[in-house]
Amino acid sequence: MKQGRCLIAGAFVSAFVLASIPVLGEVHFELNFGHTGSDYYATVELSATNPAPFSVYRVESPSGLIWKETDGNGSSAGDTWTNNFQGLLNECTNGLWTLILNHGEILAETNWFTVAATDLTTATFGQAMFIHPTYGETVTNNQPTLLWLGPSHLPELYLQVANGDYSFYEYDRPDSSTTSWMVPSPMPDGSYSALVNYEDKDFLAMSAAAPTNASGTLAGWNTKFGIASYDYINFTVATPAPPAPPTSLGTALEAYYLPWTTGGEADWFAQTNETWDGIDTAQSGAVGLFETSWIETTVTNEGIMQYWMYIDADQSDYVEITVNGSFYDLYDGWYGGWDYFDIYGLSAGDTIRWTFYNDDDTGSGQDAAFLDRVEFGDDELALAVDAPQWTWTTGGEDGWYPEWYVSPADIDTAMSGYVAPLGESWIETTVEGPGTLSFMWNIEVMENEVLIFELNGSEHGRIEGYQFWAPYTLELPAGPNTLRWTFVNDETEMSGPAFLDQVHFTPAATVEPDYEADLNLRISRNKNGNDPAYYSVYPYIGDYAPTNAEIEVVSPNEICRGTHYAYWHNAFTNLQAAIDECEAGPWTIYYDRNTPQEKTFTFTVSLPTLNTGDLPPVNITSPVQDAVGVSPNPDYTWTGPTNYTSIRANLYNVEEGGYIGHSPSLPTTATAWTNAPTAPEVTNRFTVTYNNHSYWDIEISEPLDASSNPLSQWNEWTWLESEHWITYEVGGMAPLPVTMLPPLVIGGNLGLSFVSQSGATHFVEWTTNLVTGPWLPATNFTGDGTTNLLTLPATNPASFYRIETQ
Repeated sequence: MKQGRCLIAGAFVSAFVLASIPVLGEVHFELNFGHTGSDYYATVELSATNPAPFSVYRVESPSGLIWKETDGNGSSAGDTWTNNFQGLLNECTNGLWTLILNHGEILAETNWFTVAATDLTTATFGQAMFIHPTYGETVTNNQPTLLWLGPSHLPELYLQVANGDYSFYEYDRPDSSTTSWMVPSPMPDGSYSALVNYEDKDFLAMSAAAPTNASGTLAGWNTKFGIASYDYINFTVATPAPPAPPTSLGTALEAYYLPWTTGGEADWFAQTNETWDGIDTAQSGAVGLFETSWIETTVTNEGIMQYWMYIDADQSDYVEITVNGSFYDLYDGWYGGWDYFDIYGLSAGDTIRWTFYNDDDTGSGQDAAFLDRVEFGDDELALAVDAPQWTWTTGGEDGWYPEWYVSPADIDTAMSGYVAPLGESWIETTVEGPGTLSFMWNIEVMENEVLIFELNGSEHGRIEGYQFWAPYTLELPAGPNTLRWTFVNDETEMSGPAFLDQVHFTPAATVEPDYEADLNLRISRNKNGNDPAYYSVYPYIGDYAPTNAEIEVVSPNEICRGTHYAYWHNAFTNLQAAIDECEAGPWTIYYDRNTPQEKTFTFTVSLPTLNTGDLPPVNITSPVQDAVGVSPNPDYTWTGPTNYTSIRANLYNVEEGGYIGHSPSLPTTATAWTNAPTAPEVTNRFTVTYNNHSYWDIEISEPLDASSNPLSQWNEWTWLESEHWITYEVGGMAPLPVTMLPPLVIGGNLGLSFVSQSGATHFVEWTTNLVTGPWLPATNFTGDGTTNLLTLPATNPASFYRIETQ
């Protein structure tokens, strides 16, 4: 038995209006039974009104186990908790209940009454049971879907999830046939409880007689009864911290705007240990003697490429630079420390490759080459500030321009113009955020001169005269950001300049979302009327994340497809063809298919033992296919598998569309639907479906993406299904009686013909004596509404024939 029981306080509190009755007022008595796990309990409510009693009223069961007073005191569900339901029922129905009016007073009056129950057994309650989460489970999805089974014949369903202090609380009252519910809002990490409660607040199979004593029967007596079945679990939500995003080669080289590829015996990779800019850089892969590691990019326009490189290796090891496969330059291990290089005259489509060669096995240094701060562009001003990926403009009294002598890295920088008093010189660009912007700036002039940095038109920082090179860093918001640096001369004479360099931007890391999916896979045997049976494989996705993505699951040849709680129809003429499609290769789960955000995971399905014996036929025996003139309340009967876990039946209005009704959960031995709804006088469809949720030999591998990473959360539900449906017509023209047409002689044989009734079974019988019989069977068949001709041997001793129709 689970620990941490939940007693449903107020689960059956009812609202009622009482008429005024003189003298005693009205007394309302309410008895409720509850069930969870293997346990049962009972609670009682008592109230009196119009007018209220001057003292308390008290009611108690025959042995006093269950009692209640109108002041609220009394027994609770915990006092009656037991796994012996029959004993609890006997306490309520075997013996006299006591009702004491004005308990403890001189005018106290005692009455007695009985409680009766009709066919109230443990089966009446059914069983509510959570499937996901289970008791004590930790879930990593902060908006999980609760899954459960329950007694859908009870008319009301209440769902609740909450944390300990109810600062988080969600509830719903869906239809009682519901078996899944996504928590409507994200749940903070922590401990939670969940409740699923089925109830019938007006349970009519119980009654209570009016209380009596020697003075007569109590007036103003009202009763109400209810039953409930629930499950209650505790679980924990713990969402994993997002993994640190890997640094790409483009980001490490500060050239994310260029495409980068790598190869050789070992790939180049991003790292943070040996850098030029103190952030990150690209390093050649670890290669053996006479092996290589290369990295390359392709430019899309004319321009100049600038970069920093460091070779920490033997003197015989070297880096060769090629442009479109042709030699451009070579640098060997003699180059110790970081050095600046450039490549002039590049054209659109040129491919530049850096190849590290290990030509010595003495193992000096790290046996590696390093590449950092790669810049490419055709604007010398953009290159001077180390940001050629953006478009730069300049203006004011005198614009900015490249300069090669004041750079903090002793290469190049951007320098403002010289401006007159109160004049200005500015440089500007636009950057798409979010991300981190950093730059170096310098002003080496009079104290009253200033270099101002503006973000989207608002001043964000400034430096004044005699400020040597200083760093500046800020976070840019999402969207386009206009950056402007303005040198302002507040002196009385011509002045300048100011300097800007090493403008660097790191886009905010895109954290890949958690990908989650719940797969439902159903293998079905289907039969439509009298047509041959066929087989189907129906996949679809239940819960998934991220929820703003479009999701789809497809079989190897995309014959079987499904989306979020939806699937496409498919039909295989035999079971082996369905199995072959399932096992033909990897299945694919697509997130945002055919978009730039597309993400895929693949898995396999194996059905090692599945055969037709696992999918026995369902055969509807009444009504028959295409029957007409059928009663609105016919007998619905069938045969089907004996080892399946559930059966359901439903009626559908074919002509007008829409379900007429469906059965509750039928016993697995059922072969008839005895309380079906009345069918309208139209063409209707009757369907019987068997499901087997205990077939376990469907093997599904864990889905993996292209990098062999699994889904953050993965669940699978598989089952077998066998169903049959027929169409028939209620009312309409009654079929014509069967009438034999004149017999024929056909090739020496006797030919009997008549118009058959569609969907009816015809039995042809013969006898030699109309008085004494007996009538013997000749043949039988199902009619199709056409004229049928039967050929019987002329040697048959029959003298008389008749046709019986069912």
